[in-house]
Amino acid sequence: MPVFISVMVTLALGTAAPVESVTVPNNVPRTAWAAARPANTIRLLSQKASLLVPNFAQRMVMTPGFVQAISCRRPRPLKHTPAPGSHSEAPYRAPLSGLNSAMLGSKKAMKGAKGKATMPATRRIFLGAATAASAARVWGASDVIRIGVIGTGPRGQWLMKTLNKIAPGEIKFVAVCDVYDVRRNEAVKIAGGAAEQYLDYRQLLDRKDVDAVIVATPDHWHATMTVDALNAGKDVYVEKPMVHFPNDGQAVVRAARANRRIVQVGMQGRGMPNFVEAKRKYIDSGIMGKVGLARTWYTSKTGYIRTAPPGFERKPEGLDWNRWLGPAPKVPWNPEIYFSPYKWLHYDGGMIMGIAIHVVDSAHHWLSLRRPLAAVAGGGIYYYKDGRDTPDVVSFILEYPEEVIVTFTAECLTAPGVKTSAGVELRGTGGTLWAERYIQDYGYIYTPNTKFSQEPPAAVRFPPSNAENILRDWLDRIRDRKRTVVNEEEGYYSSVACFMAAQALRRRSRVVWDRKWDLPA
Repeated sequence: MPVFISVMVTLALGTAAPVESVTVPNNVPRTAWAAARPANTIRLLSQKASLLVPNFAQRMVMTPGFVQAISCRRPRPLKHTPAPGSHSEAPYRAPLSGLNSAMLGSKKAMKGAKGKATMPATRRIFLGAATAASAARVWGASDVIRIGVIGTGPRGQWLMKTLNKIAPGEIKFVAVCDVYDVRRNEAVKIAGGAAEQYLDYRQLLDRKDVDAVIVATPDHWHATMTVDALNAGKDVYVEKPMVHFPNDGQAVVRAARANRRIVQVGMQGRGMPNFVEAKRKYIDSGIMGKVGLARTWYTSKTGYIRTAPPGFERKPEGLDWNRWLGPAPKVPWNPEIYFSPYKWLHYDGGMIMGIAIHVVDSAHHWLSLRRPLAAVAGGGIYYYKDGRDTPDVVSFILEYPEEVIVTFTAECLTAPGVKTSAGVELRGTGGTLWAERYIQDYGYIYTPNTKFSQEPPAAVRFPPSNAENILRDWLDRIRDRKRTVVNEEEGYYSSVACFMAAQALRRRSRVVWDRKWDLPA
């Protein structure tokens, strides 16, 4: 074992590789970055290096070699429930502020990874990939898919209930994991009372009887957990965004390919019946003609903001706050962050990574787009002066080599009583095609350009829908091992498109696609 560790450290340090740059907010203590991501067996070579936290204008740089220097010894298994007194009991403190965030990164973070994995290395990277690739299961029609759920908050529980509804008898929840015991207990009830609870997601991944995993945690955990799950030989459903950074996305794609795993990303627009029918009837058929503009939007009076309920000024005893923070900056307990991570770039990404990605992905799907040539953006915190660091008004433009631009405009200032709306509108030589995500009475609307199209106008209503169809697609693809409708590559390109928009907003300048972000064939 010592010889192996020595070789790995030498290889890691001796390889010249691009760096991943992480922005550290001014009010995060220097000691906050000493802890590594809690993925399997990761060890930092020197805590001193991790304590070099500069001011906002500078950035701590961690090379892949620095992060990948590891020990292959398994960590001691953790208890399924928190040890009494082991968590921070600090009372509520003012949240993070300032538009400085790991999500927004820097030029160095944008450079990709030259094929080098930048996710924390684990024993599964060396052993799990070979095992999974050599032992692909042949599924029978009557075989039950055994699922573990990581993240059993509102979204995770909704996904569990939906799977119970659409696939009775086809699936079984055998394990659930969350940092909060109340939510774990709620998930066990949804699972029928038989699922085992875990505080440490790695223990769930070690189970041989888990075929597939749902990752429904806050966004800042998605990349790490997805790579670990794939390297453990599990098929994965991960909520959007799949990743925040190009290098993390490349790591997910490599892990999926190496382990021959099925990945579905929770961008449900590709499965919404009104979007699917509009695409088939007006785009795939050629009726829309040449499309030059895809306009996307989101309007709401609050966004995805949830107010912390009374009684959470102090952290509940059964909630492991340090595990919730995970790879993000370590800050004292803050109920506003826990209940509404959407407001904080370190944990979610706001309207760009959290909302725009849905409709940008729909534009990608409709028009078969992937790599933007460039992005420009504007916006800021114009109204909600509550300490958040995500804009409440934002607009960006993505330019594509297919001679089309995709725009996104969003605001959280809509007057009360006005319905939340999000959707896509195409402008083409054959007319205008408009589809709505939330106000499902509208479904889709086609208005012909009578100069070029003989197609009659149409306004089709649809009942509400969410992720039911892409969950169904995920289960079917687990059985036949074909590509999902929102596979890891689609998840990657939609994530990077929004990453470019976030970079453009941060830098207040045009961001151009870097060829290092291209995925290998």
